[in-house]
Amino acid sequence: MRAALNRHFPFLCVFSLALLLHFYGLGWLPSPAGDEGNWALYGWRMLAGQPVALAPDAAFVSLLYARLIAAVMAVLGPTFAAARLVGTTAVLAALVLVYVVLGWLGSWRAGLAAAAVLAVHPWAVMYGRTASTPYSLALGVLTVGPVCFAAGLVRRRPWLAAAGVLLTSVGIHFSPLALVAVAACGVFALWPAHRWILRRPQKSIRPRKNTNNLLFDR
Repeated sequence: MRAALNRHFPFLCVFSLALLLHFYGLGWLPSPAGDEGNWALYGWRMLAGQPVALAPDAAFVSLLYARLIAAVMAVLGPTFAAARLVGTTAVLAALVLVYVVLGWLGSWRAGLAAAAVLAVHPWAVMYGRTASTPYSLALGVLTVGPVCFAAGLVRRRPWLAAAGVLLTSVGIHFSPLALVAVAACGVFALWPAHRWILRRPQKSIRPRKNTNNLLFDR
């Protein structure tokens, strides 16, 4: 127990710093973003059952961010703190997941470095603390998704690679920059050691001993 605590103590410090940066004054600290009310209003209208349509200058993303805000508002009430909580929670969850996955791959230092970047990155802090844009969700999803995809390929875990693909694809709802992550995953899959993911599963048929039945293996 003590050895595990010593190993993960630096991460606990990074996570504590992230909590301070993301949650201090979340409900009352004024936002420098003048358009923070747009997405909060979309979420509130969804919560009230009113029709919602994106403004033309924001139509390059979907309404998923507004739906998440509406879900949080349904629990905590229609406040700016509830709207901002979507981004902060996404970043903190991404911070933990990327640390765990990279540590599982055998490099806790890499996980710590990635977590530290997420803890203080301007997109994570400034966009995460406001409801002006969904870029903090894009940063979190487009960090965890490709990391899970790469880990699945390296460790030959198809379920993890599939989870990475799904997470990365969600990023397109928050930012067109998700296409960059998709391209990076594609290039990584073309590496000779990772091309197994592109092959079709093989079926083999072998007879069972002392029976006339056939056993199908994948």
